[in-house]
This record gives sequence, structure tokens and C-alpha cells, in this order.
Amino acid sequence: MKTMNSFFPLLFCFCVVALLVVGGCTGGVRDGAAQSEVDDTLLEKVISTIKEVEVDLGLLEDEHVFDYQLDGIGEKEIGRIFRSCGCVGPALSEGDKWNFDQHPFKITVSLAGKAAGKGVQDFLISFTDDTAVRVKVTYVYLPLPSGTPENMIFKNEETEKVITLSFPGEKDINVESIELPSYMSHTQKAVSDNSLDVIFVLDRNNLNGERDGVIRIRTTSERKALFTVPFLVLSH
Repeated sequence: MKTMNSFFPLLFCFCVVALLVVGGCTGGVRDGAAQSEVDDTLLEKVISTIKEVEVDLGLLEDEHVFDYQLDGIGEKEIGRIFRSCGCVGPALSEGDKWNFDQHPFKITVSLAGKAAGKGVQDFLISFTDDTAVRVKVTYVYLPLPSGTPENMIFKNEETEKVITLSFPGEKDINVESIELPSYMSHTQKAVSDNSLDVIFVLDRNNLNGERDGVIRIRTTSERKALFTVPFLVLSH
């Protein structure tokens, strides 16, 4: 009963803290000045021992899965797992018995859609013996270059579409070549130092019926040189 009696205060306290820190997950990657650290005073009231570790992953692109070993923990039964953000967490489940000294566990970081820059997230694993470990994960997020939208559909009388190419961490990227059908032409213009628009114009006078295919855009980017854009042209 001691374990259950200590569990519910822990759950309440951590939920209060989570409300304070989870905002960083919806607002993009946090910087070092807005770290998601759990309030020690609250947790120490219900957990006898908290072990803290920090993991620096360096530069990350979108998703990363890595093995991590917690030395000096021994075998534990997991009570609950709390995360500052759903984007970072361990591949462990409540009720698992895990020998942390002998077996590493996987930590998954999924940052797609977040703003570029320095970030920090953490998670806490509580055990059934009223101890816990908190892992702080720090990183620098640099998203992969992307094209938006990922495909083009020319409806009815439409004759023009725009693909925006973004290159985080790179500047003055240009288009080297584009493979496209004879009934389509293109121009390009810079939107910022690290993004540009490619405008595709369709010549419907030389078309009968529907057409589809793939456009290949080759750029000077060192991180992602080739973009493939499926397209569909609907008939009048």
C-alpha cells in the first residue's frame, strides 16, 4: 500500500508541473533560457531519491533514435513515465522490469514541424520503490530542406502552381536544372536567404485529357540536392 499511496501524490504533483512546461512542445523548440525542468521541491515530497542525467545529442535532423544506458540504477520496476513533450521519450512501458546497468534502452526524438534552433526536453521515469530518474535531452535542431506543397494538382482551368523550397542552415541556394514535360515551363525567384519559389506554368493549348508525372528539381543544396514533385493535370 505504501507504493500506491505514494503514487497518487506523485501523479498530482507532476501533472501540475507538466501544465507549466508542456507549452514548449506546442510553441516550437525551446531555447536554453526556457528549459523544461521539473520542480525539484514538488517531487522530493513524494519521491525519496531522484537521479538526474543529461544527454547532449548535438545536431539533429527531424527524427533520431538512440540507445542510452543508465549506470548505477540496477534492476527496477517502472511505475510511471512523464514527458515534458510527446516528441521525446523512452521506449519503455509502465510495469516493465528493466536492468538498466546491463541493458540500454531506446530514446526517440521526433522534431518534425518544430522551429529550428537549440532545444531541451526531459522525461522522468518513476519506479515502484519510490525512486526516479530524470533525463534531460539537449540538442540543436536543423530541419531537412523541404518543398511545399509536396505535389501539384492543376484543376479545371488552373495554369500556374508554386513550389516553395526551404533550406534551413543554408544560404543562396539555386536551381541547377528541372526535368519537366514539354507542355510546362518554369521560373524562379528568391523569397529569402534560404528559400525560393519555383513557379510552374501549364500550356493547356497543347493538352488533351488528363496528364500526370513527376518533376525533378536539382538544386545546389549540400543537404538535399534533389526534389521530386508528383503532379496531376485534370482535363477542362
